[in-house]
Amino acid sequence: MNSIIKIGMPHLLGNGDLNLNQFAKIAGDIHWQLQCGKPSGVVKNGKRVYNSFLRIECNITDTFQEDDVLDIHSTSFPLDDYIYKSSHVFGKNSINMYTIGIHIDNHKIVKTSTTGTKDKSFWNSHKSSRKSIDTDRILNKHEFATYYLTDFNSAGILYCANYINFAFKYMNQEGFFSDITCIDFFGNIQPNEVVILGQQDDNIIMQNKDNQPIAKFKLS
Repeated sequence: MNSIIKIGMPHLLGNGDLNLNQFAKIAGDIHWQLQCGKPSGVVKNGKRVYNSFLRIECNITDTFQEDDVLDIHSTSFPLDDYIYKSSHVFGKNSINMYTIGIHIDNHKIVKTSTTGTKDKSFWNSHKSSRKSIDTDRILNKHEFATYYLTDFNSAGILYCANYINFAFKYMNQEGFFSDITCIDFFGNIQPNEVVILGQQDDNIIMQNKDNQPIAKFKLS
């Protein structure tokens, strides 16, 4: 699948870099369309199925400016019985996305599938990423409010692409900017909960109100 995007203000950050928050939404929508064709019609056991991100890998080496045209070539396939993967390539740049099918039960995520084969390489990597977080070594923490109408999606969960927005807010608060090369997602939150972000080594860690990690941003 090919998509043409003309870069405008919504696609750029204040410093002129590509707005990964906006681009993740575009690529995520392409991912869902590739997987299902008509996402709103995907139902299992009478319940609507949604996609939840497990990981986004970013390899963006070019710089962009207003009026640039991106020709995005997107491919996708099931990685295992749980995960669907898509790759979005534009020039020398790429974004890989990994999602799992879920139901929403009172704003909580429930997997649509609980049996099947797993890609051991991916799952071990994801588990290792989570285990490497040492909550006692997360420094320079800041709390950020979330807002239901703007940060959550129509499924009633914090939109995974919007996690990135909080990483940008955190970097702005701390007075630095680094590229995000990988995001691992471990959980979600209830509507209007605060999120807590801090640093461990070359990573930004996002935690919920109970200080449990819900995302990890690897910085370049």
